[in-house]
Amino acid sequence: MSWGQIEGPAGNYLPGVLLGSTRPAPDLTNVGCSSRTLAFPEPLFRLDAIVIARWSVSTYKITVDRPAAPAYKGTFQFEDADVPSSKFTADCYWNPDKRIPQGVYEKCSLTTMATKKRDGVYLPNVNGFTGVFLHKGESLPGISAVKTWSDGCILLEPSMMSKLALSIAPRDGYNVTVTVND
Repeated sequence: MSWGQIEGPAGNYLPGVLLGSTRPAPDLTNVGCSSRTLAFPEPLFRLDAIVIARWSVSTYKITVDRPAAPAYKGTFQFEDADVPSSKFTADCYWNPDKRIPQGVYEKCSLTTMATKKRDGVYLPNVNGFTGVFLHKGESLPGISAVKTWSDGCILLEPSMMSKLALSIAPRDGYNVTVTVND
């Protein structure tokens, strides 16, 4: 290991502490300093190791396959890209009078729905709709229940929504891609 100068933007230090140093910062009153290099009269610390921490966030894929209108029941598939054994499928439902456009919805998130106070996967930027979620519905698959629970949202049976919510971390992570196929 070598001792010497620290390069970086001028003023990139805290008085008394620099990069975890246990030594006090030197008096910089008479030290030449440019905007690119800080030259210290004595070494402040010795670097013995570099530790790089990498936060790994899983990416999740949800695919909804819908038959042609006026159908209101299709297939939902979930997959954690990092854990192939996580894949599961279930029936899903939607209001046939309020079908969202098919497409790929990126940066979706598992979150708590503000007005309903329950788990849902939020789909941003759905053309012609606001507040679209993939969430639970009760008394499915009856069409009257589906229409009651969905204003464009995609519905899962409560047990499947619970399984989905337990499978996604972190919440509000913008780490889910939802693909809706017709």
